[in-house]
Amino acid sequence: MKTASEPGGIWYHGSDKMFGVLREGSTITQWRELAEAFSHKPTMLSYDDNGKIRHNGTKKGYLYIIDEPVQIGVDVYQHPHTCMDPGLEFLTKRPLAVRLVKELNPPSGGDVMSESTAPIVVEHTYEAPISEVWAAITDSDKMRRWFFDEMTDFRPQVGFETEFTHHHEGQDYVHQWKVTEVVPQRRITYGWRYGGYPGDSSVTWELYEVPGGTRLRLIHRGQETFPKDNPAFSRESCQAGWEYLLHEGLAGFLREQRR
Repeated sequence: MKTASEPGGIWYHGSDKMFGVLREGSTITQWRELAEAFSHKPTMLSYDDNGKIRHNGTKKGYLYIIDEPVQIGVDVYQHPHTCMDPGLEFLTKRPLAVRLVKELNPPSGGDVMSESTAPIVVEHTYEAPISEVWAAITDSDKMRRWFFDEMTDFRPQVGFETEFTHHHEGQDYVHQWKVTEVVPQRRITYGWRYGGYPGDSSVTWELYEVPGGTRLRLIHRGQETFPKDNPAFSRESCQAGWEYLLHEGLAGFLREQRR
């Protein structure tokens, strides 16, 4: 079996599940190609003439990378029943934070999703309990202080709709949101459109309890459906905006709240 490891990370195949913390006892590997193959839940693995993995998996999967320092013997240990060379496959001894790298379509469903159509994923860990982070992303008074100060109302209720205008670089953009999913203190999703522009997207906020605080994962799907000739809708602009909001805006607001 192939024995080359990938120094850039330790990987987990998420099969058809999405989450932010990997549970104790999960199998992880330094071989990315293997993790990608297993994400489709195959019953068979083999090699083609070029030495690449072939499999018969038919499910969509998610590829994750371990997103925190890991020490062998403390956080993970060598898989006792692995058929791989030592140092390539481990079991987790405790829950580990993970970061979604990309969604994967099985070979029967087309090629792997491209960078341009993969969802935008931004994560951050806050030194605050889930209740405080949840309030910060669902209470309109709190949201106005770090998110959009033009917001008039927001309620974490399925079916709730709101609309407000945000001025950006000399242009007005009408934000139209509709809440489609709510799991209190855990997850909320709302559709996100712009009045007067084609395109439809959704934003999901997921919260996970981690040692010392809360891990937030934001997933923005459908960004690529907006006009490509407007720089404000570019993937780079969207990614940078979310990173600023989560790493600076929300983080700063929560620090202020706890003083």
